[in-house]
Amino acid sequence: MTRADDTSEVRDRLLGRLLPDGGPASSLAQEDVERFCWYELPVKWMAEPAEYPHILTALAGLLQDADRPRTAAVCTSGATREILDAWQHSPDQGRAAYRRAVDASPVTPPDTALLTWGR
Repeated sequence: MTRADDTSEVRDRLLGRLLPDGGPASSLAQEDVERFCWYELPVKWMAEPAEYPHILTALAGLLQDADRPRTAAVCTSGATREILDAWQHSPDQGRAAYRRAVDASPVTPPDTALLTWGR
């Protein structure tokens, strides 16, 4: 569990989870941050929903410090709040909100007959 009053510990846990090989925060892809904020935090992270704002603020701070303001904005966006709220209603609503957000994300590759996406 995270403690809402320990930002340094939260930052360390986030870096360990998102960059297990110890890379710099500047190497985080927006897609990875979206997946964490929209899926891993509510489904896999050991935290209470009341702690989400603190965790997301800590992640946004890491990304701001790494000169990644657009990626940091994902953490505190209205879309992120809506998705986390949907997870609180039910897993089905959470998955549906997550899927809609991923499909609408500018970092999701387009679905087109001209390209075939591999593993």
